[in-house]
Amino acid sequence: MWIIIPIAVLLLAIILLILIPHNISKLVSQPDPVRDYKEAVSRADSLREAGAQDMNPLCRLQLMIRNRKADRAVILVHGYTSCPQQFHELGKRFHASGDNVLIAPLPHHGLSDRMTGEH
Repeated sequence: MWIIIPIAVLLLAIILLILIPHNISKLVSQPDPVRDYKEAVSRADSLREAGAQDMNPLCRLQLMIRNRKADRAVILVHGYTSCPQQFHELGKRFHASGDNVLIAPLPHHGLSDRMTGEH
């Protein structure tokens, strides 16, 4: 019976080693906020155009705006193996309720070449 406690402690230590990122101190925040609505739309348009030629058309950045600043902006980011199309219908619902919506692709996701190993 006394051996159960050391085994439990060892298992907990192994689980923590697996789950806690070891390079977290190297992660650095690089905030670059926009000043206003016009700059936000311009930046989104630039991002959409930047990767357009390599992207599957369904997976490009989607911006659903009301041509003015809204009370709420919604940002949707797809799952690991998907692309912005995953949230298209949900984005339309948020937009219809008065929100501005950005559905952004993760880097190296949604490429035309689905067999790529880039992501």
